[in-house]
Amino acid sequence: MTHPVTPQSRVERRMRETRLRIQKAALELFATRGLDETTVAEITERADVGKGTFFTYFPSKVAVLTGVASMLVEQMETSLAGAAGQPLEARLRRLFEPALEWHQSHPEISRFLAVAFLRDTAYADADQENNAKLFALLSREVATSQARGELTREIPVEQATRTIFGVYFGALAAWHIGKRVAPLHDCFATSFEVVMRGLHP
Repeated sequence: MTHPVTPQSRVERRMRETRLRIQKAALELFATRGLDETTVAEITERADVGKGTFFTYFPSKVAVLTGVASMLVEQMETSLAGAAGQPLEARLRRLFEPALEWHQSHPEISRFLAVAFLRDTAYADADQENNAKLFALLSREVATSQARGELTREIPVEQATRTIFGVYFGALAAWHIGKRVAPLHDCFATSFEVVMRGLHP
């Protein structure tokens, strides 16, 4: 049965498409010109929207960057929910899969985001909320897994969470340092397997 497309759903779709177009244009410019050197006017020209439209979706250029992380965290949460009932390692792989796939598919933008996070205090500060959401999501999985006996209880939940959390960011760093020769998934899998062996009971 075909459901009619309501005016509201059409509006929402157009808004989502506009937001993604602005985000794509901005990230491409950031990756080639830098955050500070890129102007909002250049972004709107590339995205073919008015300047006011940019600020309707993003209060600042930094908000474009945090918007990527927010999008990835949402996708990671959805992916994890789809792995309910699976073994711990399978659930955690599903958790990180959307982010790994996105970075692999957008290598230059990924590199820019990694550098910006280290160098741009405003971006790093603004992105703390997204990192906190991801950490909380992972922490719940760790706590649940310890209660089920899937992970050792000798290591505190926060410490175990930080260790797994570090595998993700460490894999990204190693991937970029290695000039992205090896697939990002391989960089992640190698460290992930070692860490998980150490966290098993």
